[in-house]
Formats: sequence, C-alpha cells, structure tokens
Amino acid sequence: MDFRAGTHGGGVTRPACLNVSYLGQWETPWWEDGVNKGPKTRAGFVATTKINRQDFGVSWQDRMDRGGNVVGNEIDITIDVEAILEDK
Repeated sequence: MDFRAGTHGGGVTRPACLNVSYLGQWETPWWEDGVNKGPKTRAGFVATTKINRQDFGVSWQDRMDRGGNVVGNEIDITIDVEAILEDK
C-alpha cells in the first residue's frame, strides 16, 4: 500500500510516497504496575521511502582520502510501527 506524506527539513517541505507493508498481528502479555492485564493485540507495519538530501538544502560534501564521497545524495528512510489495540 502506498501512502502520501510530506517530509520536512531545513525549512523545506517536499511530498514523499511511503511504501507501507502490513507485517501482521499477534498477542503479547501486558503488565501495568505489576498487575497482569491479560494479552494485548499488536499489529506491525513498516514504511520505506527515499529522499534526496539536496532537496532540503543539505549540500555539504567532502571527499575521502582514497576517493569517493563521504555522503551520498539519496537517503533511505525506514519507519517501523507497532500499534496496540485499545480495549473498549
């Protein structure tokens, strides 16, 4: 599933398309203040995208001693999310 979002940095906002994957759901124990509140249902998601750092005004660059750039322009972003289903 794709999700449209905005990325912001250096006073610049650019659109980004997040590729979101559902990882499934599972039951886990839940304790509060030493009391077992029973299992909670959790769901996992991962989202990825790429941005160009120069689009946000980050243009610093240096060369390594044996050649090559210290930093590339393309940045990979990965967001891991774990959600907990609330009891009603």
